[in-house]
Amino acid sequence: MLNTPAPPPAAAAAFTAGLPSFLFGPSGIVSSAGIPSTLPTFADVGPGFLAAQQIYVLRLTDITANAGPVSPKSSGWQFFAGHPYPPAKMVLATVVQRPSASAWTLVCLDYGEGVVEQFEVGQMLLNFSPAQEANYDLRWLEVPGVNVRAFWLASQTDGAPDYVVPYPGGTAQVIPALQNTNPYTMSAFLAIIRPLALLNGSMPAGYGA
Repeated sequence: MLNTPAPPPAAAAAFTAGLPSFLFGPSGIVSSAGIPSTLPTFADVGPGFLAAQQIYVLRLTDITANAGPVSPKSSGWQFFAGHPYPPAKMVLATVVQRPSASAWTLVCLDYGEGVVEQFEVGQMLLNFSPAQEANYDLRWLEVPGVNVRAFWLASQTDGAPDYVVPYPGGTAQVIPALQNTNPYTMSAFLAIIRPLALLNGSMPAGYGA
């Protein structure tokens, strides 16, 4: 089955505590996905959240250092809240735990059609066929060095492979080799992005992907 692990209570509390100030603006820092005309209000979104996923980050050096398995590092949690349709009154909040402090903090809020689409893809993955025969955790994976974000289905069953679903998918995906709409095994995913990671990792200081 596909599990959706619960976030730490302190992370969920930070989301709940920080959401009103972000939505009331302009004191909140808001990045829009899809650039809708108006920011949802706290009344639109309401209390609580619909889904939460742990965020993991994979660095270029992790990809290029070896040709085998990788171990992305946890960097926080993302929370979907509100109503996806109709009309879309949904937000996606990112909560992190600063290295210099033990407190969790809401640091980013996204809204718009991109957020709704990302939520819907996550919901569709609950019917992912391999998860009917093995246990998986649904996670969110970011690879900043190659500009890739994806759903990560992390196997909790010995011998079952991990899977990666890049987001966005299809022709909206900037890396052509990742435009297949079928999930990639983690090994296939790494084989595709490793040459790009090697290239970007060799760029001189001041240049970027």
